[in-house]
Amino acid sequence: MKRIGLHVVFTLLVLGSCTGPLNMISTVPVGLNDTVSLNGYTYALPHTVLKIEAEIVTTRTIRGPFYRFADKYMGIRKAPQQSSVAFDLGKIQVRTLTEADPESYYLIRTLSGNPELSDFIRLSNEGLIVDVSMRRKMHGSDYMPVDVPGPMYYKDLSVHSNVVMSSDTLYKTILTDSTFIKVPVLKDQLIVRTIDEKAREAADLVFKLRKRRFHMISANYDFMPEGDAMEHVLRELDELEKDYLSLFIGKQYEQVETLTYYYTPGGGTDDATITLFEFSRRDGVLSDPAADSKPVTLTLVAENKTRVLKNAGMPLRGKSINNAIFYRVPDMARMELDYGAKKLITDRIPVYQFGAILSLPLKLNE
Repeated sequence: MKRIGLHVVFTLLVLGSCTGPLNMISTVPVGLNDTVSLNGYTYALPHTVLKIEAEIVTTRTIRGPFYRFADKYMGIRKAPQQSSVAFDLGKIQVRTLTEADPESYYLIRTLSGNPELSDFIRLSNEGLIVDVSMRRKMHGSDYMPVDVPGPMYYKDLSVHSNVVMSSDTLYKTILTDSTFIKVPVLKDQLIVRTIDEKAREAADLVFKLRKRRFHMISANYDFMPEGDAMEHVLRELDELEKDYLSLFIGKQYEQVETLTYYYTPGGGTDDATITLFEFSRRDGVLSDPAADSKPVTLTLVAENKTRVLKNAGMPLRGKSINNAIFYRVPDMARMELDYGAKKLITDRIPVYQFGAILSLPLKLNE
């Protein structure tokens, strides 16, 4: 009986030794000044980066060469008297980007066995952790180039020559035998037309174009173009009238420039308000405040939805843990984008930095 008992004990010991070591891992936080070996699997907790894209619209007005005659010949009383530049805020968008937190890296080391990190992969797919071994798009400072138009020129749309032939009667004095007599002589000379005359001609042509278009629309001509030909003729008449009108009311063109700003909220839950830039409708984007400028500000207010998790006695950041990993749950924040006292955007967004860091036990197929 003793021999049988010893044999059974020996058999159990042999079978126990054949099952292999238990699967165990250790998750260690990695700091910037740590000298630990990075022999293991490294991951990071996510943090939220805000990407703000603001369109700046620049409107340039170039006065027309006949601006002084707009009221006299066209009845237009508010034609621009001076060339000017004005700025305005266009479309503004705020987007959230998820990136690896450079201050929250962790190292997973295998202590024994061959553990399978299926829960780790699940958390990575849900965005609660960041797998730094995967290729991720890098986000930098963006700048959208703007096509700057060249100098603004006005075409000479006159249908008559800039100079006209003028015939003047001159008198030539001739000495006869006893007296002087004056003989009339016709002399032709070229005279350059004045700007007033050119403006009058341009105004007359505008009214002629309008009359021509009216007759075509009213079908007052014996021969009328049809279909696409009619549309083409009317479109050309409209463009020609715009060109003539621009000589009086000037021209305007717009430039749209997109400025991109990145902001990473801090880890605290206090209200944060930052000034992105100063904006003036006269001078555009400014780095410093001016008398006529207003700030474009971004405000984040944490809602503290995860404050219960922070006080639940979970392992704190900075401590290692066995057979578990750290992950981060985002909190919600109220976001406002203002231009002076005017609210441009109001929204609620998730911010990882405002959330809680928790630990999750892993099933390692023990």
